[in-house]
Amino acid sequence: LEARSLFVGGERFGAKDLIKAMAEAGGKTLCLRMGEDGAIVYDAVMNVGYSAPACAMNVVDPTGCGNSFCGGFLAALLETNDIKKGLAIGSAAASIMLEHVGVPIGPLDSYRDE
Repeated sequence: LEARSLFVGGERFGAKDLIKAMAEAGGKTLCLRMGEDGAIVYDAVMNVGYSAPACAMNVVDPTGCGNSFCGGFLAALLETNDIKKGLAIGSAAASIMLEHVGVPIGPLDSYRDE
């Protein structure tokens, strides 16, 4: 986890320790992407956290998956103000990327049910 490099001694931190440290540093809405281990999101204001597993069925190429997760998560969060929905949409976007080499081509609606 790249987030470990933000803290002295961070190489010993697990995911929950990292989220706690980032919240103590002033973070309000924290998202930690963990590759094949999925992602966790923590709302420090409401003191609630959620996790989502990685959900790709047929892994082809991981290039761009983290960026796709972030785009899906942030777009859904801005549209709905719902962290759980953001986590679900981000995970879905990453899984679609995992199943293709390069950027998937086609109408967005064709991926809605994947």
